[in-house]
Amino acid sequence: MLSRSSAALLLAVFLAPACKQAESVSATSPTRNPPSSTMTLQVLVEELRSQAVTVEQVDRMPSSSFPFFAVPAVPLDLSGSRVFVFEYLSPEATMADATHVSPDGYNIGNASIDWIDVTRFYKNGRVLVLYVGKDRRVIQALEAVLGTPFAGNGV
Repeated sequence: MLSRSSAALLLAVFLAPACKQAESVSATSPTRNPPSSTMTLQVLVEELRSQAVTVEQVDRMPSSSFPFFAVPAVPLDLSGSRVFVFEYLSPEATMADATHVSPDGYNIGNASIDWIDVTRFYKNGRVLVLYVGKDRRVIQALEAVLGTPFAGNGV
């Protein structure tokens, strides 16, 4: 039979590596922002810049470019990658359009889309964001600011 001090020592020896491993996992996991009703295009741009990516706003695209969404796209160049931001008047309007996106991102409403690369759809507050690409820096910045994608074939 082990004494209490021996049992405690054995427990500490077995749990210490597990605790250390858990610490290293959480230290490298990106921060996830919870959904926020205050997320707007302007806030998104500011928060992305704080993630050490360059952000350049390009002119709005005509509504016909993405006819399945209720608002026009605002393209952003993030460190050389194109991201499309759709800014709505309310989080409820964002959610209404987001519900039309299939889990794999290939169908939006009645439209079936054959994307040229991996897709990720994000939503937070008043913005819905589409990223078509694989740049790890862009994905990490988007996830740090917007959270986990809600749809797409890269999810």
